[in-house]
Amino acid sequence: MNPFVRLQAALIAANVPILGVRGTGAGDAAIDYAPAATAPQRAQGASILAAHDWSLAADAAFVAAQGKEEASSAVDAWLLQGASASTGDRVLVGFALLVLDEINTLRGFVALPAYTEQQLVDAVKAKIAARSN
Repeated sequence: MNPFVRLQAALIAANVPILGVRGTGAGDAAIDYAPAATAPQRAQGASILAAHDWSLAADAAFVAAQGKEEASSAVDAWLLQGASASTGDRVLVGFALLVLDEINTLRGFVALPAYTEQQLVDAVKAKIAARSN
């Protein structure tokens, strides 16, 4: 991961109008502000740049968090809105729903309520969020 990608993402998340970021590292990093950027927005951008963590560990944490977010977002579409045209996706959705049916059968034997597909989605998202990588 490039630390400039993280810096740009932080600036965009803070609604700082930019054209991009450039440089080769912490010592020469610069922000190219959009013409519409106000003085307070430029000050906020400078503050974000000054506080930016250029370490490899921060890059790894950013990549892991981004992956978790993408995976969690995909779960809704994957299970609740139907699989994509991919055969692999269709097989995984079918498998997940088959396992859900079997779990619900077992829950019925001990008079427990069945899990819904939404509960399955929520449980998968919780597992994704709980992973350390």
